[in-house]
Amino acid sequence: MVTDKIDLSDVSLKMNCPKCSCENDFTLGQASHGESIACTKCGVTIKLVDNGSIDQAQGSVDRSLDELKKTIDSVNRKLGGR
Repeated sequence: MVTDKIDLSDVSLKMNCPKCSCENDFTLGQASHGESIACTKCGVTIKLVDNGSIDQAQGSVDRSLDELKKTIDSVNRKLGGR
């Protein structure tokens, strides 16, 4: 299995404030933990909500990396370990 993982929790995204439409930054980690952010313009509190899609995406990335490693290992074996 792959030992190196890509951690999606640090991925930065932007969203518009529902009150003033100002663009605000947040991370997937903040959303997955249900954190709140304050709008940088008007200060309104924005509750970040995840419906489970972040965990699903992380699992998908992890599985894809595992498959890639298996494929690379298989190709290396066929090439004589080069």
